Amino acid sequence: MNVARFAVATLVASLCCARGAVAQAHIPVPGPTSSPLPTCAVVCYYVDAVNGSDNNSGLSPQTAFATLDKASSLVVPGATVYALSGTYSAFDSSGATLTIATAGTANAWIAFVAYPGQHPVIRLYPHAWQGIHVLGSAAFVVIDGFEVAGLRSSVDPAEARRDRGRDGLYNENCIDLDGASQNTIVNNIIVRNSYVHDCTGAGIGGDQIDYVTVNDNVVAYNAFYSAYGQSGITLYHQTDIDGYTGYKTYVVANLAYGNRQDVPTLNTDPPIVTDGNGIIIDSNLRAPSGPAYAGRTYVANNIVYGNGGRGVHVFSSQHVDAVNNTAYRDMRTRAIAVGELDAIDAYDVNVLNSIGVADKTKQVDSGYGDSSVLYDYNIYFGTTQIPVAGPHDIAGNPRFDSPETANFGLRPGSPALHSGTDALAPAVDFYGNLRPQGKVDRGAIQS
Repeated sequence: MNVARFAVATLVASLCCARGAVAQAHIPVPGPTSSPLPTCAVVCYYVDAVNGSDNNSGLSPQTAFATLDKASSLVVPGATVYALSGTYSAFDSSGATLTIATAGTANAWIAFVAYPGQHPVIRLYPHAWQGIHVLGSAAFVVIDGFEVAGLRSSVDPAEARRDRGRDGLYNENCIDLDGASQNTIVNNIIVRNSYVHDCTGAGIGGDQIDYVTVNDNVVAYNAFYSAYGQSGITLYHQTDIDGYTGYKTYVVANLAYGNRQDVPTLNTDPPIVTDGNGIIIDSNLRAPSGPAYAGRTYVANNIVYGNGGRGVHVFSSQHVDAVNNTAYRDMRTRAIAVGELDAIDAYDVNVLNSIGVADKTKQVDSGYGDSSVLYDYNIYFGTTQIPVAGPHDIAGNPRFDSPETANFGLRPGSPALHSGTDALAPAVDFYGNLRPQGKVDRGAIQS
């Protein structure tokens, strides 16, 4: 996967261009691109876990801070924080390694970025609840190029099952966009180009959010032990900060695999496993206050495989377009039997140009929702359990290059080649390759 850096201005432009794009044939989507370093016209801070000191000025690599939170406490609109290679962790379990509480503006985003050529790693402190914690007071923030690593491999599964949501060790979220704790809406947040793995709770999660973009991330082996029903990528309780009804949320070109839930979700009777999905858009019909979410959500070019829960899942939500995704042999948890590409209790959802490969004992989609949920131009394989099939859907082998090695390109003769619809298709594929008009392939990768 190409994990290149790209400028804040480029993505902001993409978001602006994509607004009102529901009626367009191809939709501009966020994607990686090369860019020079910002000019630091406002201020740049540098953080170095190996050689830095919080007594330094932080204004150059040679005078870098030691901790991300030191830089975060000083940022103003337009500031960039560059993280150099090293392992960053909190000092105790009371807080995240990086807490972001300051808002930028539409013309002056705040960016937390891996310095070019560097590999900063955020490792969660034992019993802490987050690696990166974005509070509801934050807005117009970019998080770009971090590895965030949880402690899943050190957890005793038996202890995790007894915990029932009390200890952060068993419920840690790698990146948490948290409007709920302050009863507000965290908004205009971009998480991209990051490797997020082995957190016992969500990989990338959000609660009470608006204008969020999650793109070009690798999200793996999260959500195993949280009693709160977490997944690889979880966007929960989307809530409007304005009345705009076009695209506001993007989940694009992410690779999500190996995420699963192994403990029952709290307050289920009888206790059951509900999540561990690759990607879920969750409960935007049931915001804690106010009306259902009016904005649109675009979920495109994602590859999800081997997750315990569903692949790409829309639950109790509306106004979602799930287009050109590839879902392969998810639902590894025995309790989950429905949903490589799935919409349940959903309205105004389009599932198009996607490929869902399920085990023969599993059901590829749910068939729930009303007539406003459209499945079409998809390919289903591995199971005869297809409750909903559109007029252009195909039941057949997509002929992947090498799915056993996670290569989901298309071989010659694939029924996915050039057989998709232009409507709602992303302008580029998972790798950033153009999708030509009239020759759109199904799935995340354009041949």
